[in-house]
Amino acid sequence: MEKTVTLEALAQLTESLRATSISHLVLKGRAWSVHLTTTPSMASPPAVDEPPRFTPLCSPAPGRVLLRHPLLAENFVVPGSPIAAQDLLAMVKVGALYLPVRSPVYGRLISFVVSEGDAVEFGQEIAKIQPDDSSCSGL
Repeated sequence: MEKTVTLEALAQLTESLRATSISHLVLKGRAWSVHLTTTPSMASPPAVDEPPRFTPLCSPAPGRVLLRHPLLAENFVVPGSPIAAQDLLAMVKVGALYLPVRSPVYGRLISFVVSEGDAVEFGQEIAKIQPDDSSCSGL
């Protein structure tokens, strides 16, 4: 089975690959083979006025986001609050199951990028966290 690729799709693929470390892509046919070559990325020195780094908090499964317990009026946490690693920040409701969404790092909750009850997909960003590199992890 042979497939064709439009020039527009090829141009989009090329643009997408430019943002990666992939330097060569070889595609073949008849029993197929794909060959990718990557170029090691060279770490650039950090900028003097580097903007703050954020850690994304992502959904563990597709479902509906809950920013507060269903029986309580207050959110688990509000933007601007300091948070510890493993703090409960939200839940994702999948059918009758509630999955916890916990902070992966110490830091400060910057913002939620979804609202209460929004539908989310697996891996979709729920919130932004500014890590606190000066915190002792668990001490």
